[in-house]
Amino acid sequence: MVDDKTRELLAEGLFRSPDFENVWMECKNMYETLGFRDNISDEEMIAEYKYIAQQLRKYIFTKQGEILRHSTYEEMLQEIDNLIGKAPEYEVTRAGIVYNFIRDHWLYDIRNVFVNLMNAEEDDDA
Repeated sequence: MVDDKTRELLAEGLFRSPDFENVWMECKNMYETLGFRDNISDEEMIAEYKYIAQQLRKYIFTKQGEILRHSTYEEMLQEIDNLIGKAPEYEVTRAGIVYNFIRDHWLYDIRNVFVNLMNAEEDDDA
């Protein structure tokens, strides 16, 4: 069973709303990784990065409740796996694709945290 204090720590650490600076750097790296080479104006780039940051914040906020409502790490991990399985098809816009990649990376990152928490809990029980 996951106690309230641990649930609070998870919420503060894993589900913290990303700040625009960090999202900006992640977007910049992802745009380069994906090979987007067209020149866009600063205004277009800011609008796209802002869109991605807003979507990511909304997604993380809504998924926090869905994941942390469970009482065990195993159930939380199953919820994350369900979210990964339900990830929608990739969008057709550049900003949408970058958002999908960043969202998926976040899901896999928190999945790894929950796997480690589950393994640590099993080690403590042994």
